[in-house]
This record gives sequence, C-alpha cells and structure tokens, in this order.
Amino acid sequence: MGPWLRIPCVVSAILCAAGLSSGEATPAVTPQAEIDVVVETGLLTPPEHRDAYLETMLEYARQCLGGLVPKESHPAGSSPPAGAARYRLFIEHRGKVEVDAMAAPAKMVGETGEDTRQWITRQKGEMRFRLGRWDGTAYPTVDQWSSTFQTEHFLPMPADASLDERAQYQRVARNLATPEGVKSGILNHLLPIQLAGTSGKPGSAQDFTLSVTNRSRWALRTLEVTITWSAPGEDRRYRYMSEVSYKGRLEPGARMELKGVAERDPSMFAWEYSLPPQIEARPVFAPGG
Repeated sequence: MGPWLRIPCVVSAILCAAGLSSGEATPAVTPQAEIDVVVETGLLTPPEHRDAYLETMLEYARQCLGGLVPKESHPAGSSPPAGAARYRLFIEHRGKVEVDAMAAPAKMVGETGEDTRQWITRQKGEMRFRLGRWDGTAYPTVDQWSSTFQTEHFLPMPADASLDERAQYQRVARNLATPEGVKSGILNHLLPIQLAGTSGKPGSAQDFTLSVTNRSRWALRTLEVTITWSAPGEDRRYRYMSEVSYKGRLEPGARMELKGVAERDPSMFAWEYSLPPQIEARPVFAPGG
C-alpha cells in the first residue's frame, strides 16, 4: 500500500473516533426559541450613544414580539448561535440625527412669549426588516419589508443658559434620539392598529374605537394599547389619552375592534397638540406560527 493511500484511512479513523463518518451529516440544531432578533445601525454618533441606540432597538423589537422571543436577550450588536430560534428577525437601521440650538420658541399652552428656548432633535431614516426561517443550515428569507420614519424631540432650555449649560443641554438633546421607528415598523406590518373613530363633546371624555388586524404568522393572545391623540375644539385643540387591553385568541389574518373611553390629557407644550395619534402597543403572541 502506497503512502498516499494511508491519508484517507487516517481521516476516516478520526471521524469515527468523533462519532462521525465522511458520509454522515452534522447533527441538526434544535431551535430553543420561536424567534430572536439581530440589530445593526449605520448611525453616525458617539460610540456610547450608538451602543445605547442598539440596545434600545433590540428592546423595542422584543416588546413587539412578546411570547415569541427568549426571556434573556443576547447583547445588542451580536448574533445568537445559528439555529437558536425557528425564526430570526434582522433589523437594519439607516438614518441620521441633527440637533439644532434655539431653533424656535418653546411656547407653553396659552403663552405667546419667548421666555423659554429649546433644542430640537430631528431624526429621520429607514428601518429594513428581514424575517428568516431556520432550515437546518441558514435563515432563508420568508418575509421582508421596510419603513421610513421622521421624528422630532424638543428639549426646553432657559434663555439665559451659559455656554457650559448649553453644551450640556445639547448632549442631553442628542440622547433623546431613540429608534422609535423599530416599533412602528414592526407593528404596522405584523399587527397594524388604527384609531377607527371617536365621538363625544369637544373637551369632554371621548368614546373611541381601535381597529386591530393580525397580519403575523402567530395567533395573538393578549394586547395592551396606550393611545394619545388631539382633536379640534371650538377655540383650541384637546388632547386625550386612554389604555385598552385584549385577552383571547386572534388568529393570523383576523381583525377585531377594541373600544374604550379616553379622558383629557393636557400638555404644557403647544407643539404636542399638533402630533398625529401616538399608539404604544405590547402584544403577546402564541409560538408555533
């Protein structure tokens, strides 16, 4: 037997010692969770803010996928082991943050003066989502979508603030930039919730109806919604806020209505009355979709 014939025999012996053979596949990984999340961002910002931004992205995504994600999360910016979950949601953020000093008066409700100034944190960008399903070796795409977002945050600052104080306010203002687009991007695709109608005398409690459609792959078990919106009155606008919840089973593709009563929720700042309806939702789904 020539020396060149001994090499395959040695390799075969090593494989057998490891409990494998050259024709035997690596044992398949059994997913331990329904879905996990991987996030990344191209945001140009100081490292400490970028790390906090990624952590918030991951936490926001987990809030939208209650009942499906594992109880303990991996560090943001890293990936769980391949095959750790049946599904993996990849979220890519692209955008920028701009902070402008004293851009406009921070008017209080009913005031016209400029005693207080403000920083404005403007944020806009795009969230790209890709849902993959584990096939034993990788996560081929089963769904993908994207959403754009644009938000503004206002930070009041005394008009007589010193240069050092203004710099401090500026740092705080930059940290107001958070990835809110993650929540709306996920929920608008998987579980769109809309304010379907309101009724009541302006300035008094309002009856309202929410429309909820389950467009996900999983049955919805519970849902908690907080909604805030503004409506015109005779001489001004009014803000309302309410919480409503659901417990049952809303199958994929099904739609329902939730009804509630909202009380007035006045704000100190005039600009908040011009915001569109703000909807915060915490769903819990049933695994196995």
